[in-house]
Amino acid sequence: MRFRRLLLALATAAAIVLWVCMLAVEAPGMTEHRQQRSPRSQPTPPSLAQNLQVPECNDAWFTRKCQRARHDCTHVNGTVLRNCRRTCAVCGDPFVPEPFSEARLDEHILVGAAALTRPMQQTNAGADEAHDHWAHLISPTALGMPALGADAPEEFFVNHLLPALPHEAGPQLIVDVGANVGQFAFAIAGAGHDGLCFEAAPRTCHQLQRSVSAHEAAREVERTIGALRGSVAVRCVAVGARPGHMGFSTSSRLNASFQGTTKGSRSEHAKGRIEVPVVTLDAELPTQSMLLLKSDTQGFDVGVLQGAESLLRRHAARLILVEMSHELLNRAGARQTRFLILTVVATLGLPLIASIRPPSHVSGNSPLQLMQLIARSNYVCTYTQFFVGVPGHKYTRIPTPPSLLQSRSVPFEQMDTLLTSLPPSNLPGWTDLLCW
Repeated sequence: MRFRRLLLALATAAAIVLWVCMLAVEAPGMTEHRQQRSPRSQPTPPSLAQNLQVPECNDAWFTRKCQRARHDCTHVNGTVLRNCRRTCAVCGDPFVPEPFSEARLDEHILVGAAALTRPMQQTNAGADEAHDHWAHLISPTALGMPALGADAPEEFFVNHLLPALPHEAGPQLIVDVGANVGQFAFAIAGAGHDGLCFEAAPRTCHQLQRSVSAHEAAREVERTIGALRGSVAVRCVAVGARPGHMGFSTSSRLNASFQGTTKGSRSEHAKGRIEVPVVTLDAELPTQSMLLLKSDTQGFDVGVLQGAESLLRRHAARLILVEMSHELLNRAGARQTRFLILTVVATLGLPLIASIRPPSHVSGNSPLQLMQLIARSNYVCTYTQFFVGVPGHKYTRIPTPPSLLQSRSVPFEQMDTLLTSLPPSNLPGWTDLLCW
């Protein structure tokens, strides 16, 4: 009995220490303001960030993350230190955009128009691996493709891009991360191409597997009469930046949302929760090439692409289609932080504080980070339709913001700001990026 009391006391202390460390992650302005009010405050002790000699970041978003990291690195908590190392590594390699010029914009427009009308043509020839980080989105109108703003991105791909493929190119591979019940994959297969689906939500993936079984049976029958229908393969796993496991709430709706990632234990950490494996695209597709890499993971797309660094660097995906939502990207990071806390709390057997939340200033990812991540691999993108979430409705499509109609391109920072409050409703919104 005495041993059990001692163990419970240690577990309680560990949970309190974790929560205190989370509270210590201050917003960037708070530390600066405190220093101004307390001129006699002691200098900050040497930290991991200082030892790494992290330079000042040029980008405002990364600067905020670096300021948080410098404070985090003064703590000894293992999880905080690991997060600090990752943040400092990003800030230590700041995004250096290619200098903007109208002549260079014209070149990118020509390459983009060719990539979207002749998808099998090599489009990245001549790209400067060290400096070709184009930090603007090209408008669909400049590309001569107004259909990008009229059709859903998946419809544009099926109705406009696939018919442009030369017959001798043969079946192409399309990778669909966050495939849901396979609507896009089956449209691809109907056009004679092959789909590889990744779906993390267990119930959704089981429904997808049943549909694929029926599809493959019909495909075998059609093959006897010479019909050409592509294959569809399914992986019931999550895709992220690193291998591990991802938690789901079994009480959520069919399209369950991601809750966070952990490494190690496969056990259920709390009632009504299950875990699924997390894989990386670099490990799953080490040598394959594909016509399209599509990612629609409710805000976790940054992790998907971080786990595909080698794939993107070798331009194994000719085209990328990715959802970009300010709200979902930011919420994704907060969910991961909350899941980390809940996992520790549940493992320690402390259900009374299981409703704990991370501090409000702990943020997730941003559209700016997503765009820069893609540009680092020398892809150039355009945007598609715009949507906002309206109370009582799943989403509502809105016209292209007037500020974009007269411009051939839009800087990443402007798009990042725009998605926080789209006119005329001034609600957070999203669009899709199509990149080549």
